[in-house]
Parts: sequence; structure tokens; C-alpha cells
Amino acid sequence: MSISFANKLKLIRTAIGKNPQFFADILEIPVDQYLAYENGEREICASELKAISSHPECLRYTLWLMTDQTNALAGQIAPGDPSPLKLAKQEGNKDSFDYQFIEATEEALQLFCQLDWFVPNTKTANFNDCARLLLKDLKGVIELHYQAKEDKTP
Repeated sequence: MSISFANKLKLIRTAIGKNPQFFADILEIPVDQYLAYENGEREICASELKAISSHPECLRYTLWLMTDQTNALAGQIAPGDPSPLKLAKQEGNKDSFDYQFIEATEEALQLFCQLDWFVPNTKTANFNDCARLLLKDLKGVIELHYQAKEDKTP
């Protein structure tokens, strides 16, 4: 069953715990104009759609927003779907550590932004890419740590 674009906007906004003003700020438009999109009273333009779908907190919903499809293993979900981390745990996926690390790192980066510890460039920030880069750089150190623990276990 297809959900209207207006309802999708509202579902995404509530899933990430933001108010309409947050999305209006992303789009650099008045809040009443954003609410017209969310209420289905006005069609959103391509540049505004791109701004929403490429925002770091909305990236996981982009495929669903545009196509009504999801791909949880690629990190593309719909609001209310289990996160890729939960899915990996449920399925016993061999890459579950990677998914857990990436998910936890994304959440930590978002928390750091909410605490104003740093401010990302909202036009280019991609927390998922940052998390994957950290995993790539730290995986060897993490593996050495756990290997050392295994070596000490009788």
C-alpha cells in the first residue's frame, strides 16, 4: 500500500523526533510552507526534496521516500522498521558487528551534534559514511583487542 508523500514527510519527521520548524530550516523556507507540504496542500520541488533526502538524519529513509521500497541491509528503512542493527542481530548476519558499529557510531555522531560538540555541514555531512570510515580505520585495532582477550582465555 502506497502512502502519500505528505504522510511520508510527517512519518519521517516524527521518526527522527523533530518538529516542523526543523524541516523548514533544512529547506530554508517558512514553517507554514513546510506544513503545506506535510498536509498535502502543496507539491514539494526537486531542490527541497533533495535537501530532505540528503540530510544526515533522513538518509536512512531516502529510498522509501522516493520509491516506497526499503533495503534494510543497505541501511535504507521506513519509519517504524527495525534498524539495520536490529535486523543484523535478528538474522545472525555475519556482518552484524559492522552494522552494530556503524549504527552506534551514527547515533553517537548525532548526539554530539545535538550537544553542540560540533556542527556538521548539513549540505554534505553523511554520518553513515563517517561511521563506515571509522570502522575501516579502527577494525584492525578492535580485532587485535579481541584477539588478545581470546589468547588470555584458557
